Amino acid sequence: MYYTDWAEQLLSFPADLRLKIDDAVKRYVLYGEEPTDRDVLYSMFGLMRAQIDRDRAKYADVCNKNSENANKRWKNERMRSHTNGCNRMRSNAVDADNDN
Repeated sequence: MYYTDWAEQLLSFPADLRLKIDDAVKRYVLYGEEPTDRDVLYSMFGLMRAQIDRDRAKYADVCNKNSENANKRWKNERMRSHTNGCNRMRSNAVDADNDN
């Protein structure tokens, strides 16, 4: 997630520093690379990294909870006995065709 607060703040930075920070954020998100440029390290990157880490943890937590809930549902025998994907499929799908 890229926050509008970040964009607004970055617009006040010089173009070369803004590009360095933006590239550092992208590399951190995509590859987990920590920046080595001192200008980036002492800029707002630290705040951005902390928010990215919180968002990732929150997303992982939601995914785990959803997975647990799905597993609970499918472990319930009553739910499994009523689910059969083939019950709704026609044996001859051509019967629905209409040549009119």
